Amino acid sequence: MEEYLEKLQFILKNLGIINLDISDSSDESKIEAEKIFYLSLTKDRTDDNNNILTAKMVIINDGYRLLSGSYIEMKERSSFSKHVYYPLRKKYETNDFFEESQYEGCYILKKEIDFNSPSAAASIVKNRATNGPKEWKLMNGNTLDEYLTNMSPEEK
Repeated sequence: MEEYLEKLQFILKNLGIINLDISDSSDESKIEAEKIFYLSLTKDRTDDNNNILTAKMVIINDGYRLLSGSYIEMKERSSFSKHVYYPLRKKYETNDFFEESQYEGCYILKKEIDFNSPSAAASIVKNRATNGPKEWKLMNGNTLDEYLTNMSPEEK
């Protein structure tokens, strides 16, 4: 199984789907708040103020960074076990990237993870197949897809 996972990771990285280079620290104070994308967990995952728990992601030079402190769904969808990102999700679960949160059904991401695909990041968060460009949203409600479409040439 370990050999299979290594080969799968090699293929995904070389196809530009996911980057497995992991960063333990970033200076979140340097991140502009208006450029943080949020992904809501299921509606029953709420904090003490009844706000839906979210994951946070930013665009980096060569992809996307899932930020530490993001909430991650614990509940596994049965259909996800056959998905290409499933072995990767299991790797993060078993290699100490997540810790239980104070909220039922959720982990907290302890270490940042870099991805080449926003869908990969979203799938790891939601523990199911997910369309990242449509589901990651800025605070103003714009999707990642809309943001990328409207970026100026200088920003790209």
